[in-house]
Amino acid sequence: MVKITFYWRLSYLLIFLAAVLMISAGVYAWNTTNPWVFGHDINELVPPSCSGDGYINYKSGTWTCKNMALEGAPTPPVCTGTNRVLQWTGSSWYCRTLPS
Repeated sequence: MVKITFYWRLSYLLIFLAAVLMISAGVYAWNTTNPWVFGHDINELVPPSCSGDGYINYKSGTWTCKNMALEGAPTPPVCTGTNRVLQWTGSSWYCRTLPS
C-alpha cells in the first residue's frame, strides 16, 4: 500500500490547479472570432520600411508610412555613439546620453 503524505497531496493539488489554469487560458485564447486565426498574421508583425522623413504607424490593423513634414512633426536628429538614444519630450526630439 502506498502512503501519500499531506505534502505530496498539496504538491499534486498545486500541479493539477496549474495545469487547469494553463488549459483554461489556452482555450480562452483559442476561442476568439476576431481574427479567425490563432496568433498574428505576418502583416501585423513585419512593418514596412519607410524612406526619407517617414515614420511607421500602426492603426486599425494596418501598417502605414507617414511623412513627418506633412504631419507637422519635427524631424528627429541622428544620434551617434553607443550610449546616445533618441528621446521624445512630447513636442521635440533630442539625443539623450545614457550612463555608461
